Amino acid sequence: MIRRVLKVSDSLQLDCYNIANSSVDDADIIYYTIREQVNNDGYVLFVSEENSYMRGFVLGHQERDLGRVDRLYVDKRYHRQGIGTSLLKAYEIYAKEQGAKRVVLCSRASVQAKNFYEKNGYLRIAKDRFMGKNL
Repeated sequence: MIRRVLKVSDSLQLDCYNIANSSVDDADIIYYTIREQVNNDGYVLFVSEENSYMRGFVLGHQERDLGRVDRLYVDKRYHRQGIGTSLLKAYEIYAKEQGAKRVVLCSRASVQAKNFYEKNGYLRIAKDRFMGKNL
């Protein structure tokens, strides 16, 4: 089940950290910023949960008519089950409803991530740094 989070709790903050920590080195940044970003800075957070267990999340924000995906992580145990695609689609729908005409990725994508985003209709914008998709 995908749901939008309006307020980040202590336990959700830790769940996001644990999922990101299994994939990247900058998980501490997520831990220390995600609550502030969602609760106070207008970022949007969608999580995938099943049986009260968080399997992944996407964090993004809107800048005029541009949606920006800042983070998208899925617990490694649940890769290739459609969770990432469901999270990305939830964010894209939200961004479009808010007036976005395009969604871009705000972080460098690994080779695996590039393949994932390309399968979801994203194209490289500038070398390997950014990818985007028209809505």
